[in-house]
Amino acid sequence: MLSACEGGVIGDPTPDEAIGLPAALMAAGANGVIAASWAVDDLMATTLFSRFWATWSPSDHPAQHLGRVQHWLRQVTNDELADEFRAHRNRRRSIPASARRLWNTRRPYRSAVHWAAFGYHVA
Repeated sequence: MLSACEGGVIGDPTPDEAIGLPAALMAAGANGVIAASWAVDDLMATTLFSRFWATWSPSDHPAQHLGRVQHWLRQVTNDELADEFRAHRNRRRSIPASARRLWNTRRPYRSAVHWAAFGYHVA
C-alpha cells in the first residue's frame, strides 16, 4: 500500500512504457499494489488504510475490499469518525454545542477527490 501522494503515477512520459513505483514493486515480487493517482490528504489516507487493515480478511480480494472501504469512507460521518479514532474525538469536544449537530452529521470524505485517488494495480 502506497499512501504517498501520487505513488501510482507513471513517471516516464514515453507512450510505450509504463514505469512507476507500483510496477517496480510488482517486479520485485508484490502480487499487487494499492496506490494514489494524485495528491491526497494525509488524514484521509490514514483513515482509509486504518479501516482497510482493521476490516481485512485473507479471503478478501484486495481490489474488492478497497472498494468496500472507499464506499465506507464516502458515507462515514464526523461523529462515526470520532467514535472510531480518538484524534477526531478531541476535535468534537472543541466545537460549540450549537454547531455540534451539523458537524456530527457532515460527511468529510464524500467527494470523489478524496477516495477515488486509490486504485489496485496488478501485473
